[in-house]
Amino acid sequence: MAHVHLLAAWQHNDIDKIKQLISKRVHVFLTKENGATIEMNYETLTALIQQSIEVAIKNDWDWQFDVMHKTERGSENIVVIKISISSGNFESSEEAGLCVLTFDDDGDARRLIRAYIENNVANN
Repeated sequence: MAHVHLLAAWQHNDIDKIKQLISKRVHVFLTKENGATIEMNYETLTALIQQSIEVAIKNDWDWQFDVMHKTERGSENIVVIKISISSGNFESSEEAGLCVLTFDDDGDARRLIRAYIENNVANN
């Protein structure tokens, strides 16, 4: 259920809560539209999320999350999620981010430990 807490914090633009739900040891791969891949850590991931939240707030956008699949591997929870934005009048963005998020025990809580993100995929 850690993904539910992460998405709720994101929905409410609560960057402090989001930071608590991401492991300091998180390992992230972000693939851009042109195929370039960027490897990110805790600092770069949370900075990217913060920047995205600031843009959403400025434009009065709402986050849309579509949990497409959930599974488990040992103690890990793996969730496939599509993340997009909407203008509030049920018009969703044409592009989205497709994410494979892995959560596991990290100290005293379950946190995001790994993420694979395909950026700017068709939102259909």
